[in-house]
Amino acid sequence: MRDPVANAFTVEVPVGWDSVAYSSDQFDVHRNVVSSVSPDGSTVMFVGDPRLPFYWEPSGVTDIFRKTVDVVDFYEIKVFEPMESYLPEYVTGKFGGLPEFEIEGVGPEPELLAQIEGSLIAGAGFSASTAEVRFSYAASGSTINALVVGWALNGGTA
Repeated sequence: MRDPVANAFTVEVPVGWDSVAYSSDQFDVHRNVVSSVSPDGSTVMFVGDPRLPFYWEPSGVTDIFRKTVDVVDFYEIKVFEPMESYLPEYVTGKFGGLPEFEIEGVGPEPELLAQIEGSLIAGAGFSASTAEVRFSYAASGSTINALVVGWALNGGTA
């Protein structure tokens, strides 16, 4: 399917699933968002979160850029945090209100890290961090098992 908002990207989604894809923009910050639900409703996949900020390392931020951060909702000034510590906080904030929510495990995602380092950031001077968080919650009398995988790039300071 193609992004109907800005025609900015295409994505393959499972045939027969209820899917939506769109762009979320504010100034120069662009987000791709995709969500798909299986026909029986037992599986949900999502890519992107329009509420997740772009973080900027404090030591590289100028006074002018600090004023931009006050205007752009997507920008936040924060020291880089590896995904194995950041992602559980994110998952708890996003899903922690579900009944009987419990984080089952947190760990690295070495295969994803190798892909990112080999293709996306090779020679760019960035470092990457990946993690996965497995969690469970209760719904309709059953325990639902879930997985969130995340990655971040650290560009350091300017």
